Amino acid sequence: ASLPAAGQGALAIECRADRPEVAKLLAALGDADTGDCVRAERAVSRALGGSCQLPLAAHATVHGGDLHIRGLVASPDGRRIARAETRGARTEPEAAGRALADALLQRGAAEILAS
Repeated sequence: ASLPAAGQGALAIECRADRPEVAKLLAALGDADTGDCVRAERAVSRALGGSCQLPLAAHATVHGGDLHIRGLVASPDGRRIARAETRGARTEPEAAGRALADALLQRGAAEILAS
C-alpha cells in the first residue's frame, strides 16, 4: 500500500494573531481527528529530519481513542526501505509519531538517512 508524505492532503488556514475574532470564526472549520493525525505525522518527520530530498512517508488514522500510524523511509532509488507501524494514545499524537520514528530507526532508517 502506498503511503503519503506526512501531512499530505491536510489543509491549514492562518490568520493574523491580532485578529482573535477571525480565529474564533475559523475554529469552527477545524477537525480534531485531522489535527491529531497531522501532529503525529509531523512528529515522525521532525524526529527523522525528513526533507523533500528523501522518500519519507507517514499516515495516521484515528480509531476511537487511539492513533494508528504507519510510515516508511526509503532510499532515493527505492532499493532500501524501512517500514513500521504503531499505535498510540490519541491524546498524545506527538508521542505516537516519535514512537513510529524510533521503530523506523530500529528497522534501518538511520542507515538510509545517512546515505
